[in-house]
Amino acid sequence: MRCFMKKIAIPFCILCLALLVGLTACNNQNDSGQTYYLPYEIDNTGCIKRFYANETNSVNITIPATYSIDEEGKIIAGKAYEVKTIGNHCFANNNLIKSVQIPKSIETIEDYAFYNCANISTINITSNIVSIGKDAFELCPQLKTITNNGKSGLVIDTNNNLTSFIIPSSITKIENNAFSNWGALATISIEDINYIGDNAFSNCQNLYRVSINSCLSYLGTNAFANCEKLTSLTNKTSNDPGIYFAPKQQLNSFVVPLSVTSIQKEFFYGWEQLKEVEIHGAISSLDMIFKDNKCLTKLTCGSNNVLSLFYHYTKYETSATDSTITETGGDNFYVVKHKPNSGSYVYYYLIPNNLTEVHLLNDIESYCFYNMTSLKKVYLPNDITTFGQGAFAGCSGLTNVYFSTDSDWKYEISYYTTTDTGIVSKSDMNNSITLANQLKAHNGYDCYWKKV
Repeated sequence: MRCFMKKIAIPFCILCLALLVGLTACNNQNDSGQTYYLPYEIDNTGCIKRFYANETNSVNITIPATYSIDEEGKIIAGKAYEVKTIGNHCFANNNLIKSVQIPKSIETIEDYAFYNCANISTINITSNIVSIGKDAFELCPQLKTITNNGKSGLVIDTNNNLTSFIIPSSITKIENNAFSNWGALATISIEDINYIGDNAFSNCQNLYRVSINSCLSYLGTNAFANCEKLTSLTNKTSNDPGIYFAPKQQLNSFVVPLSVTSIQKEFFYGWEQLKEVEIHGAISSLDMIFKDNKCLTKLTCGSNNVLSLFYHYTKYETSATDSTITETGGDNFYVVKHKPNSGSYVYYYLIPNNLTEVHLLNDIESYCFYNMTSLKKVYLPNDITTFGQGAFAGCSGLTNVYFSTDSDWKYEISYYTTTDTGIVSKSDMNNSITLANQLKAHNGYDCYWKKV
């Protein structure tokens, strides 16, 4: 009898242990087809209302696509109903979760769904999600990657149905093409992003509003190309909520946030309606950012060499004169032909004829506005001490120069063997019309202006 009891006791214990493990498991059906109870509270709409966490089921989560209800009313894996929604606070405050696999059946992630999941690092959101709620991934400091179809680094380049998206604060970089071709995307909030890659939001044809903070330091080429409905970029740290971001086709103004330090070469190329641009930051390079921008009328910029912003090239000419202007491009552009030294290389700058107003933020470098005949109004910073050589040479169209100063200025014109000098009083310097006339009369190719 004892032997018999021993024979049945061991298998019985093993059976009980197996049942216990099965009841506490959180996965869908395993490879053998066995069904496990699921640690979820799911309502009749397919919304996961609550997740019952423990150390066994909470590290790497795979949310089931379908579920059934057994005779006792318990939630089990099955094919009867689809799981469509991750509910409010469903996984919130869970410090065990490290990764989440979200099935294609999920369409909505509600408010605070993964709020304060301190150790979560990876989430697969899939391309079928159409709504992500407020602060769904807030306070997830380890979250570095949102993946889709095996692509990481926030590269989600599918035809996504998502209409709005809040990028978690832990994400700092948006890779090239990350949201490209998201046709339904209308709004996006960018919290702590410092890098937006090339074509990151290109062809998001319904995107009309972008919210961004002051962390941004790099904007890639065509980052918002073909976003036909985009009307504004809001700097969340700015006192002025109306910072407008102009896509290629239709908008006419652009304000670069103060934090931006790099703008890629030819960044505004093809922005056919661009009329006004403000660049306030200390940009390391602004090489030819304007190319084929025929409508540009107003420019605010801290660059010391305004000419470099426009399309230019060099040409070897042995017989070139020191300075000539050649009309070209019909009513749209003219060419500034500039021979800066005794060599034979000549610089050609393509300047839009419509550029009539410039606001300068820093000192004026030599040849800064050289031969900009379309220029009518110039606003100068009050703390400058020098107008560089030939800064306004050839600006025959100047009508008003706005510059408040408490000092007289001296101009010097060197003609190799003789030097002409003169004093311009502070009253003349503070009169916009008089100063414009003074600059046109006394600012030739070799002319300098300095504070007395």
